[in-house]
Amino acid sequence: MKHLYKYLLILSVNLLPFSISNLFAQSYDLKKIDIELCKIRNDDQQIRHKLIEAMQKPSIELISIKNEMDSIDTNNQMYVANLLDNYGWPDNLSDSANTAIFLVIDHGGKSYSEKYFKMVKEKANQGIISKSDAATLEDRILMSANKPQKYGTQTKGDIVYYVTGKDASKSKNVLYIWPIESPEKVDELRTSVGLKPINSYMQQIEEMHQMKVVWDKSLKVSDFKDKKRSKKAKKQKLK
Repeated sequence: MKHLYKYLLILSVNLLPFSISNLFAQSYDLKKIDIELCKIRNDDQQIRHKLIEAMQKPSIELISIKNEMDSIDTNNQMYVANLLDNYGWPDNLSDSANTAIFLVIDHGGKSYSEKYFKMVKEKANQGIISKSDAATLEDRILMSANKPQKYGTQTKGDIVYYVTGKDASKSKNVLYIWPIESPEKVDELRTSVGLKPINSYMQQIEEMHQMKVVWDKSLKVSDFKDKKRSKKAKKQKLK
């Protein structure tokens, strides 16, 4: 199985629509890099719009689209990691190319995002990417580490059971605001990075996803974690 995994990994690299190693080995061609990053941005956004549309009417197609998105993300992450690890974040890129790098880091998962977050923060301070994007990523990293978020940008779905003890299937379409470190200061912090007040943000999420958004300030991270564990334990007992 281990050898099969290695083979599949090598195969996936060979099937990329461009040769990452050749692109960087031949020369540092900023124009080519910019063009490739713009393509990456388009691919990243198109597949996510496709997934959002499919989620409105769940079907077997949803799984196929999710798998396609995972494949695109993997290829994009390999390209951006190679770029950043060898050359850093290039200067003089187009806005679309800079956005592409951010999106790949943002969608890269916990360890990937953590690795490159310092670069994101630097580019936000330079005005290359928005401070609101950097703040959103910081919240996502904190949530992934089971810590309270700072800016209130992250929600958690499918947790009705964990919070209320009720079967989530009986209370569909609910999102909870992940616990916030300083609820009394959240709007001040949001304003400092160009985010709208949290109540307006919640309304926007509700309209966009057609899901109720709940911000229960009494909830702590442990409330989510403990009830999640209890659900798993209950399932194991039934086996």
